[in-house]
Amino acid sequence: MSKSNTKTPMSKKDKRDTIIILSIFAVAFIAAVFAIVFSFIKPMIQKSDAIEGLYANSHYYTEDVIYIADGNKMEVEILEDKGNGKKEEITIPLEKINLGKQVENFDLESIIYYFNYNNKKYVIDVEGNQLPYSVSRIKDNKFMISMASLNRVFAIDMDTQKVEEIFSDTFAGMTKAEFEKRASINKLNLMWANLPTLTNDKNYILFLTNRMGIGAGTNDKKDIFIKDLQSGEEKMIFDHHYTPVSFLGENDILFLYTPDNPDQMESKFVLYNVSQNKTTETISLSTEVLKNTATSFPYLISKNEKKINIKNAADPKNQNISLDIPGVSRVYTVHSNKDNTKSIVSYNLLGNPTTTKFFTMIDWETMEYKHLYFDHYAKGLLLKSCYFTNDGNIGVNISDGANNYNYYTTVDSLKERTSEK
Repeated sequence: MSKSNTKTPMSKKDKRDTIIILSIFAVAFIAAVFAIVFSFIKPMIQKSDAIEGLYANSHYYTEDVIYIADGNKMEVEILEDKGNGKKEEITIPLEKINLGKQVENFDLESIIYYFNYNNKKYVIDVEGNQLPYSVSRIKDNKFMISMASLNRVFAIDMDTQKVEEIFSDTFAGMTKAEFEKRASINKLNLMWANLPTLTNDKNYILFLTNRMGIGAGTNDKKDIFIKDLQSGEEKMIFDHHYTPVSFLGENDILFLYTPDNPDQMESKFVLYNVSQNKTTETISLSTEVLKNTATSFPYLISKNEKKINIKNAADPKNQNISLDIPGVSRVYTVHSNKDNTKSIVSYNLLGNPTTTKFFTMIDWETMEYKHLYFDHYAKGLLLKSCYFTNDGNIGVNISDGANNYNYYTTVDSLKERTSEK
């Protein structure tokens, strides 16, 4: 007897269960597709109003229309102003740049050019190119070029194409060659003018050198010298116990003094005025206290669970400020604008991911502060840094977990939050 091919009809319960199962799979499939699509769309949405090239503590932009080529990197990075507060970092191949006259071929791989692009001056990333060097504008189209690999510092006038050494080749009656010979005998390396840095008023150059010790045939410790660009005078202002930590105002520089034996003496901060050749002591601290204090020069930072206390080491009056921030767990940096009238403090709050930072802006003139709120907090994005841009407004670095984006906003448009948020 053959088997019957008649199918047993599904019960209402079986039909209902099947529909539920299929619905669950359909919803899961749609959710997975949406998640994949959104993972591509979300960065595009965020990047649409992101400002590239405003990276905190990684790109140092100056208004220098200079390029140094080495043959390996055949491109230049500039920060282009798109108008309406929009700026974008773009990379331009060298063949698209109208290079001006070659200024000087320093060696086989280092050539300096003067150029413009589309008849405009741009902001150039002078750190992103290849050889160890620095570029600073002295005035107009005259620049200071420090070539660390050559141990030479030049002044270049782009208008006249004139190139000259900034530092003299003699000191205290000895030539640079004689210093080098004595250094070689004592198995030392001569550092004739290391890390040259222009003061804010562009009239002086601060630099490190070990010529004093080598001249005496004793040691290679680096003392701090200064060169007056008007008179040409080079002189020592501090010995190797002092470390420059901040340039302030037109020509004020903050130094930290550290004794040879920290167990016996205190460390101290001194403010040096270059034009007046005047030193003012600001704060003295035991080395142990300084070691356990967060530093974001010129600021010294301490905290408890409800407050962040900030001391300005550059202020002879020892002006302090205490911020009421319940739940603060860790303090990172204090970032200030160019004239040091405002600062932004970054920190973590308890109960929040340590990868997300919160920010408070201080007005040092009024001694008032505002806890900042950004819409990105509500979107679940990570706020990594908040800093002042070159024009005095605000850049914020944000991450969606996969990519980082930089947003630009004005100081006036900043929102306030409660410290508990």
